[in-house]
Amino acid sequence: MTNLINISYKAVEYEFIKQQLEASVVYVHDLPEKFHYVDFMKSVGEIYPQYDGKLEWDVVPKIKGAKSSYGDESIELHTEFAESDDDLPKIVSLYCVEQAKIGGDLILLDFEAAISCLDAELLKCVENEVFNYATLPCISSLANGLKTEKRLFDRSKSGELMPRISVVQLLKSKDSKLIEFSNRLKEACVKHGVIIRQKENSLIIWNNWKTLHGRTKFSSHTRRLKRVCLHL
Repeated sequence: MTNLINISYKAVEYEFIKQQLEASVVYVHDLPEKFHYVDFMKSVGEIYPQYDGKLEWDVVPKIKGAKSSYGDESIELHTEFAESDDDLPKIVSLYCVEQAKIGGDLILLDFEAAISCLDAELLKCVENEVFNYATLPCISSLANGLKTEKRLFDRSKSGELMPRISVVQLLKSKDSKLIEFSNRLKEACVKHGVIIRQKENSLIIWNNWKTLHGRTKFSSHTRRLKRVCLHL
């Protein structure tokens, strides 16, 4: 089960946040009016650049400079930057500037809890599976067609488990094992996942190597979040 730690901005201690991110999701609320998002995250760890090389990324229905857009549809479970040829960012954060009136909720699933629901035979079949990851068409133009071929259950340079999951891409594969694996993850999300209605002027931070995330469909094109990732 995903463990959620609620912290008021006034009570923030950066070392405490770093410690909690090894096993929990941190939700920082009551941010000040003039909140410096990037500076705050720099106090937690080293910034991992976004697809366009910038330090922060606008998570909006229509992305400036992209040929397509994320739109307002739901987003399947995934780990951020699964298509990167290097280590994935260990930490991902979302700062809510403006929330949709209906929907747009964040879905989080603890990966260890998810795979504990899998049949042992299926897990054995997919844990060494190699997959071709590619940036989704909606942002491919900004990411220069970023793609890689890696194991689903990849390992970081330091030897830690670093899953590369993109349910939307796995479901499109012709491999029945990968499709079944993706469907089992979605079922596990019903049992172990949490849905968070992030409030405006709040920040959610999680471990990208241990937590999958997605998003529910929403109905307002005014929804705007910002994203910063870290190496930690």
